Amino acid sequence: MCGSGWSTAAMGARAQLLRGTYDALRGARFIRAGKGRLLLHRGYTFRLKNNLAHGRKQWYCSSRLTSRCLADVNTEGPEGHERIVRSRYAHNHAPPNVRRFADGRYVVRTPHQSGHRAPAPLDPHHQLLQLQHALALYAATAHATATANASAAVTNTGAAAQPSPNSLPPPVTHAPASKPLLVDTPCKEED
Repeated sequence: MCGSGWSTAAMGARAQLLRGTYDALRGARFIRAGKGRLLLHRGYTFRLKNNLAHGRKQWYCSSRLTSRCLADVNTEGPEGHERIVRSRYAHNHAPPNVRRFADGRYVVRTPHQSGHRAPAPLDPHHQLLQLQHALALYAATAHATATANASAAVTNTGAAAQPSPNSLPPPVTHAPASKPLLVDTPCKEED
C-alpha cells in the first residue's frame, strides 16, 4: 500500500486509465483523401457515419465493408477543432498505407488495394496429398542419406559400420519354405 490509500495495482490501473483518457482527449487529425475527409487515429482511417446530438460525430473504420471491422470513434467539438472522446473495438486488419506528398495531398491504400492477397485456403484432400508427397520425399531423402553414409563408412574403415538409427531396414526377402505348410485336418476319434 502507498500513502495515498491506493494499492500499487490500483494505482497502476488508475495511471493506465489516465493515460488512455489523455490519449482519447487529444485533438483529432483529419486528412483529405480521394473520397473526402477522413479521420486518422492510431494509423487507421475512419469515415463519417453519423452526426450525433450536441456536436458529436460518429466515425466508422474505412475497412468496415471490406474487412467487416467494427472499430469506431466518436468526436466532439466544432469542425476543425474536434477531439476524440471515445474509441471502441479493436481492428481486425492491418492499418492502411497512408502516404503524404509534399503538396499536402494524402493517398490511402489498404493492403487489399496494394496487391497483398491472402493465399486461397486449400481443401483437405489437397492438403493430404501435399503432406503425403512431403513425407515420401523426406523418407526417400533419409534413406538415400543413410545408404550413402553407410557405404562411405565401409569404404573408409573396410568393415561394415553400424546402420544409422534413422535408416530404413533392408527389405525382407522371403525364400520359399522348405517345410510344407501345416493344414488342420479333422481327426477321427476312436472310441
